[in-house]
Amino acid sequence: MARVLVADDDPVSLLVVRHRLEQMGHRVVEAHDGREALAVLNDSPVDLVISDQEMPGLTGLALRNELGDRLACPFVLLTGWADRSELVDLPGADMVDVYLTKPVSSAALHDALHGLLDEASRTRSAGDERIGS
Repeated sequence: MARVLVADDDPVSLLVVRHRLEQMGHRVVEAHDGREALAVLNDSPVDLVISDQEMPGLTGLALRNELGDRLACPFVLLTGWADRSELVDLPGADMVDVYLTKPVSSAALHDALHGLLDEASRTRSAGDERIGS
C-alpha cells in the first residue's frame, strides 16, 4: 500500500490518523510539525501528505506553499475549522488536493485517499522527479 506522511503537532490526532491509515494497510511516517515534515520529504519519498493546519512554526498551508511545485504527491489538509472560507485566500490553499475536517472519520479518510492515490500512482509511473515521487 501507500507510504503516507502525517504531520500533526497534536499527539492524539496523530495517533488516531495513524491508526486509521494503518488499518487501511498504509505505512505511516510521522512528523510533529511542518519543519519536520519538510525534512522527511527531502529525505525520503512518500505517496501522500496529510497535514494538520494549525501547527506551531509552519502551518499546514504554509508547508504546502513552501513545497510549491516541488511536491509530486497529493496533499490533504486536516482542519478543525468547520468554516473553511477563511482558509481559501491563504497562500498554498489552491494547492491542497482535499480538505478534511477534524475529527476525520475512517470513511471520509478512505474516500479521500482512494482517488488521490490512484492519480499519484499514474503520475509516478510517468517518471515525475519532484519531492514525494
